[in-house]
Amino acid sequence: MTKLRIRISVLVLITVTILATSPTISKGETIPTPQSEEKFINKKIQGYNFAATVTAKKDDRAQLLKKFLKKNRSPMANDATKLVKIADKYNLDWKLLPAIAGVESQYGNMVPSGSYNPYGWNNGKAYFQNWSDASETVALGIRTRYVSTGIVTPYKIGPSYAANPAWASHVANYMHQIDQI
Repeated sequence: MTKLRIRISVLVLITVTILATSPTISKGETIPTPQSEEKFINKKIQGYNFAATVTAKKDDRAQLLKKFLKKNRSPMANDATKLVKIADKYNLDWKLLPAIAGVESQYGNMVPSGSYNPYGWNNGKAYFQNWSDASETVALGIRTRYVSTGIVTPYKIGPSYAANPAWASHVANYMHQIDQI
């Protein structure tokens, strides 16, 4: 029983050490290298030697999304950074809102004039001040109306969000396309 407690304590200590030394968690700073930075952690705990490698990758989601939206001639491309931040704020997959916009409006290319409603929100009748306003409203709506807690997927929200039973698979397909950039 004592050995089990020691092992658990060691695992907890290693996890805390890794998290505490992670540049993205402990300091909240941008990683200085373009791709990744590796930190090697060696600890001797109660006679045991432990080594761990922590690799942090640069968060390039906004650049990837902007590239994807530009490729699709989306007027939303310049708001890619805001889209990622909004998704993070509401604990949504960063590809979900752009994928919905892809299905509903060809990434904002087919919206009622001046509506800034690429999501077909309120059956396409909602009008917003700009793309970010629309994204903020829809993200909040998805989080509160459809899935208040847990992981949000197109398949969870599809039956309520859209009348078309194929809607969720189309959104999932666009999310996959964004992932391939």
